[in-house]
Amino acid sequence: MQVKAFQNLLEKYQDFETSPANETKEKNRAKLLQAYTCFYYIYEGKDNMGAI
Repeated sequence: MQVKAFQNLLEKYQDFETSPANETKEKNRAKLLQAYTCFYYIYEGKDNMGAI
């Protein structure tokens, strides 16, 4: 969902270093695990589908 949301901006501005559309799954996971952040996880059954 993050890639789809930011893909047009990535193509327009070519900001490969800072665009959320270009972040790896590992970087997203690290952000979610930071002690000072708060996220709601989205599940379908037992599968984690995303976060807000």
